[in-house]
Formats: sequence, C-alpha cells, structure tokens
Amino acid sequence: MKKISIYLFLGINLFYIVNFLVNFEHIFLEWYWLAFFIIGLGLSILDLLKPNKENPYILIALLVTSLSSIGFYGFQYFLFHLMG
Repeated sequence: MKKISIYLFLGINLFYIVNFLVNFEHIFLEWYWLAFFIIGLGLSILDLLKPNKENPYILIALLVTSLSSIGFYGFQYFLFHLMG
C-alpha cells in the first residue's frame, strides 16, 4: 500500500509540474494541491529516514518533485496574488 501511495503522489506532483509548465493557469492554486505536496514531502522524508533502504531512488524523486511543486505553487501564488 505504501508503494502505491508513493507512486500516486509522484504522479500527482509530475502532473502539476507538467501542467504548470504547459498551461500556467490560475485554477491550480487551490489548497488541496498544497496538501498533496506536503503529504508527499513528509512521506518521502519519513521513508528515507528508515534504515536499510535498498532502492531509495523513487523516494528521492518524490522528494525532489514535491519540493519543485511547492516552489512552482509559491511562484504562481506570488505572481497572481501579490503582483496582481
């Protein structure tokens, strides 16, 4: 079940990044996107801290995409709300 959730959050993060780069629309500033990114970030950090991980590459990919998605979300929020 944990592997499925890791791949699900990775897919959600990748979908957001690709959609941000292609469309750059205002509809992707909803609060649930940020919740997905933070849950994915926490899941990857908690799993990376466990000892004896054989293949941590998917967790590192989830960590990087979660941080990137949070950065894109913040940048888009800054452009649409603070700069008008």
